[in-house]
Amino acid sequence: MSAVSPQPADPAYEAQVADYLAAHPDFFLRHLELLESLRIPHAVGAGVTSLIERQLAQLRSRNLSLLQRLHELIDVARANDRLSSRMHQLALTLIETRELDELLLAIARILRDEFEADAVSLRLAARPLGTCAVPGVFVSALDLDPLRGLLEAAKPLCGPLEAELAQALFADAGVASAALVPLHGGLWEGVLAVGARDVQRFGPGLGTLFLQRIAALLEQALDPHLDTPVD
Repeated sequence: MSAVSPQPADPAYEAQVADYLAAHPDFFLRHLELLESLRIPHAVGAGVTSLIERQLAQLRSRNLSLLQRLHELIDVARANDRLSSRMHQLALTLIETRELDELLLAIARILRDEFEADAVSLRLAARPLGTCAVPGVFVSALDLDPLRGLLEAAKPLCGPLEAELAQALFADAGVASAALVPLHGGLWEGVLAVGARDVQRFGPGLGTLFLQRIAALLEQALDPHLDTPVD
């Protein structure tokens, strides 16, 4: 409960309050939250703070810290709920999409719309089993050599990109930071790159668990459509 600003004393009202408290000595036991906002000075000398006052101040400070932490946890829980909903939508889209062209376009669209990416790039060292008219997706294994370390580590990488790599993946989209996600199918490999114009959006400290889950969904959805690349 937040503190209430002091009001001018009304002797008659104060007497009523005093009588009520005298008749109900357990009042504060039933309203412990009021104790946090009470100010009861202790006469221990001018300019001196009593031990009780200091303990109460520390207790209030700790309660404020706990309240702030609780709000932070609530914010995290809400963010996780939103992320879970987006992952669910991605999974449904991948399940419902049958053609490779539609699948590739759907991946880019849902990552832009649901995950608020400024740019999405997919590079696959693979050969499509059917026809595919989506340009720039299929490359040779040699083309992925600059990202060989990422592929071998098999873990997403987040952070700012070197200008040459940013240009190769996103052309002129103005990407300042990106999440690079390695993909490994049965007979192919590739990289999903999700970019943002905000340099802080995909910082090195960003958690990558949800990116790994996205990778697993994409690998499962793409695998039936892809074969070993022809170099």
